[in-house]
Amino acid sequence: MKGPKLVFVAMISIFTLMSFPTGAKAGEVYTFAGKWGMSGSDDGQFHSPYGIAVDRSGNIYVADTGNNRIQKFDAQGRFITKWGKAGRGEGEFRSPYGVAVDSSGNVYIPDINNSRVQKFDSNGKFLAIIGKRGTGNGRFLNPCGVAVDSSDNLYVVDILANTVQKFDGSGNFLMKIDRNRAGERYFLDPSDLAVDNSGNIYVVDISNHSVKKFNSKGKFIANWPGVGSEFGRLSEPSDITTDLSGNVYVADSGHHRILKFDSNGKLLSKWGALGMEDGNFTSSRGLALIVDSSGTVYVADSGNDRIQRFKKVNGTTVVK
Repeated sequence: MKGPKLVFVAMISIFTLMSFPTGAKAGEVYTFAGKWGMSGSDDGQFHSPYGIAVDRSGNIYVADTGNNRIQKFDAQGRFITKWGKAGRGEGEFRSPYGVAVDSSGNVYIPDINNSRVQKFDSNGKFLAIIGKRGTGNGRFLNPCGVAVDSSDNLYVVDILANTVQKFDGSGNFLMKIDRNRAGERYFLDPSDLAVDNSGNIYVVDISNHSVKKFNSKGKFIANWPGVGSEFGRLSEPSDITTDLSGNVYVADSGHHRILKFDSNGKLLSKWGALGMEDGNFTSSRGLALIVDSSGTVYVADSGNDRIQRFKKVNGTTVVK
């Protein structure tokens, strides 16, 4: 494969930079469209944000991990509310490490060092605790990623136990994907997961540098492998999400970039590099992302303590 060629889309006050290998016929281009946040503990400030989610009204929820709290913003980054503090009690956290929101606006937070998932309403009112410490069904060691499907079932990935568990909306255990289910494709430090509208489950597996795809019953379908910086390869992927069309977005933290694939693993777009400039990221297994109903991509740029927003540029193609 020959070296990459660069694509530049000229837009006033907007950053765009992508690369594709020679021979690529077309590609989607995403452009920087805004940001908010800085280091600190005041409203709208962050300390290593490691999780992000969006509700049906377009509100953004951020797991402000280092500050042991959740912050809620509108789609433009205007602060709405916050909740949580360090502790072991109800509504308290020891490193909240992800966020998911169901169709009713309920918010699920994996409380990684308390070995549990907490459930809140959209304003931060505590509702329930799901799970407790242990290795059996319905138990967790270090739960760090959550997702909900179209039926509001909850999925939890446990990075230390190397498992994915499925629960109904009331927290009743339904299914587990683990060594016995995944076989030779067993996880090694899975950190996040996503579920598409067809019920397919995608898991990012940090130390295997891969994405693993399962059907709704937990049967293995495919592995998207990595290690390497070339076209579409993954290094320490830390977060994953899907859009309404079934496309899959991966936070490729080892390369400080975002990759977009179709549901079969074909690369559609990539952007980002190491840095503090708009459109770049600083991460150490620490990028998180979400896509809203309009296709806008929000990235929790943990090393830079900020949220960045990206939009697709319509009608762009790759220069050969």
